[in-house]
Amino acid sequence: MYSDQYLARLSNAFWNTTFRSELMASAQVWQTFWKHSDVKIDGDPSVQECLRFDLFQLNQSAGRDNFTSIPAKGLTGNGYGGHYFWDTEIFMLPFFVYTQPKVAKELLMYRYHTLTIAKQQSADFGLGKGSMYSWRTINGYEASSYWPAG
Repeated sequence: MYSDQYLARLSNAFWNTTFRSELMASAQVWQTFWKHSDVKIDGDPSVQECLRFDLFQLNQSAGRDNFTSIPAKGLTGNGYGGHYFWDTEIFMLPFFVYTQPKVAKELLMYRYHTLTIAKQQSADFGLGKGSMYSWRTINGYEASSYWPAG
């Protein structure tokens, strides 16, 4: 979906709602998230707080539309420009598999949707019939200036 189409749909959605209804819907989503995803640690409240902040970051930055993944640094920093890295799923997917299988599937579908590009990149590098996912990407194509230089 192109950004202008997305923004038009988003604008239409907001014209037909109220702040209170959105607040209540958001509260329900987060209540369900914590019910299924919270991890409790006894003994050190600061560790508990850090863990919950990490869980919050994972949840709020995960793509849920089959065409996005989880950007490096989530939504808390712009150091990587919102790019996804080749190893995202290794570190983050297990959490979603056990707590939100539907989100896990949508994250894997992002890889499925970029498989054609990965196969083309493999062929471009002379790697035969394999698939070579980009090291750093937004849309499946390599986005790192360091990759070609390496």
